[in-house]
Amino acid sequence: MQFTPIDGNISQGILTIADNATGSPQQVALAGQGVALAINVTPTSQTINSGSSATFQLSVSESATYQEALTLGCTGLPIYANCSFSSTNVNLGTTTPVTGSLTISTSSAVAYEKPAAGFWSTATTIIAAVGIPLLIPRRRKFGVRILLIVLFGTVTALTSISCSSGGSVGNTNNGGTSHSTPAGTYTVTLIGTGNGANIQKNVTLIIQ
Repeated sequence: MQFTPIDGNISQGILTIADNATGSPQQVALAGQGVALAINVTPTSQTINSGSSATFQLSVSESATYQEALTLGCTGLPIYANCSFSSTNVNLGTTTPVTGSLTISTSSAVAYEKPAAGFWSTATTIIAAVGIPLLIPRRRKFGVRILLIVLFGTVTALTSISCSSGGSVGNTNNGGTSHSTPAGTYTVTLIGTGNGANIQKNVTLIIQ
């Protein structure tokens, strides 16, 4: 016989045994009480900027003395965010709550931009147009020196132009990427799992 409680209340029942003895069927009164587990969180909602973190205080408790080991985790996190606990393992053995903390960290990574697609083709065209005539016979030694000067000057000038005309940070049209956690309201679920136990608690994370 197995008793599987769903909460910490007292449950009662009757076991009926049919046999060939006098007074059949026989009845036995049964009673049992489960252990209710709970996660309390303070505060239940926080508002932060993207790139910041939010810390919640946790309290894990049980309604009766029972040895239980829980592993904490969370789901429902926004993209480019993660959660960490002061301790992912909670050992319960008394009705005294076990305290800890949960920190949800977000990201506001700076994007990068690649040079414009025509940068190197423009540089190559200018260098070829100016440099090739300088490499003709009888002027080759002098031409090599001039070509090096032209090469350095062209690349420097085009690099400056490309940097000054670049788009805003996070613009992916020029090859940029952004790893920032997007703004929004998110419901993050804290989960505690153990030997047949599964408890959950929701918190609200608002990212501006």
